[in-house]
Amino acid sequence: MTPVRRRAFCAAAAAAAAAPWIVAARGSEPGVYDNKVVFGQTIGFDSVWGSLYRNYTDGLLACFAQVNAQGGMHGRQLSVVRREDNYVIDRALANVRAFGQGADVFGLACIGGSGITLAAMPLLEEYRLPAVGALTGADGARVYNRYLFHTRTAYSNEVEKMVEHLSTIGIRRMAVVYQDNAFGMSTLAAAQKAAQRFQAQLVADVPHPAENWEGRGMAATVVKAAPQAVLLFTSPSTVADLMKQYRAQARAALPSPWVLSVTSVPKLSELLETDVRGIAITQVMPHPRGPSRAARNFRSVMARHGSGDALSYEALEGFMTGRVIVEGLRRAGRNLTREGYVRALEGFELQSLEELDYRYTASSHLGPSFVEVTLLGAGGTVLR
Repeated sequence: MTPVRRRAFCAAAAAAAAAPWIVAARGSEPGVYDNKVVFGQTIGFDSVWGSLYRNYTDGLLACFAQVNAQGGMHGRQLSVVRREDNYVIDRALANVRAFGQGADVFGLACIGGSGITLAAMPLLEEYRLPAVGALTGADGARVYNRYLFHTRTAYSNEVEKMVEHLSTIGIRRMAVVYQDNAFGMSTLAAAQKAAQRFQAQLVADVPHPAENWEGRGMAATVVKAAPQAVLLFTSPSTVADLMKQYRAQARAALPSPWVLSVTSVPKLSELLETDVRGIAITQVMPHPRGPSRAARNFRSVMARHGSGDALSYEALEGFMTGRVIVEGLRRAGRNLTREGYVRALEGFELQSLEELDYRYTASSHLGPSFVEVTLLGAGGTVLR
């Protein structure tokens, strides 16, 4: 998160803590005041996915800041209260319970992680707590839930695009490196299904813990399997460690590394420097520096309310999540309730750019299906 946005977040949290006398009026919705509406966020800034979550939140907050600068939505300023969960399921669930049981939060503005989202879904229904934006594409988390609205496509669509592309150019021997958790298991299953469809062979699957992995042993397994490509369903830190360990053992670069959209390009570039070149990555947003209307709007808003230097894919995704939240609030009207907000989201189509269509109904909250393949060049430049 940029210093400006971090200060804004801290100020909002401090204000909430310093003013316990501010409570919702009797009969009003939690988190809805005359002059503001408050969203909660449980997320792991201090975790292996921290770079992704911070960049995403930068974009989300910039979107809210733009709306606030224009007078808010229906006269209400938009604010976010964040609770750190360190990418730990139990901590995230405690945060969701606190949000759901309290009177200070209207809904969630993003929930992070496959395992966390899966575990939190029953709580969203229990507390009737609407959540827009889940930083996961796990198929299990995409089962219909009345209070959860997705703003990105499924991991299975990303993985299928990887395997299809590789098979098209004659690469069929692939290794899969994945976190041994809900995120990793969902992507492994997607790879197995895609390999069968495109007649590819998974010559090794290498699970590892999200924290405290053993890169040397992982690299040895990949070296022994001799794949033509390696699908890396893991954090930037693990990707960087594995690539370095592989080079030390094989005396060659990791063959055709592929990563998912949740693998932060800025963090990869920081960790790998010049070795980042040649990594292929699936993206679920259009290029943030490209010509699309959403990208142009994103850059303009970030220049005024965020960081013009933080024009990442994940920040654009957070920005677009903010757009969905704002549109839902606009359609819900001044007499804001959680149920009215859910109905408003289920009834709109947000077509802000040619590449992305957000369509929600009373039976589908899946969001866009956009996926494209990109390649990292020198300095982490994203090439289409």
